[in-house]
Amino acid sequence: MDTEGFLRIEDVARFLGLGRSRVYALCRAGELPVLRVGRSLRISQRELHAWAERRITRAAGSMPSEG
Repeated sequence: MDTEGFLRIEDVARFLGLGRSRVYALCRAGELPVLRVGRSLRISQRELHAWAERRITRAAGSMPSEG
């Protein structure tokens, strides 16, 4: 199986600025879309960017407006 375009948990943690245990928790909770390759977890770069974009959009919508 070709896993090009998929990231390891360590890479996702670095990208998000989180610890590995937090990324694993997000995966267990179903927050992040995960592909299991044997005993390893991989996350699609495309899906990770879409997930992050949704989180940014949601956070921006909940911020109080100035003025």
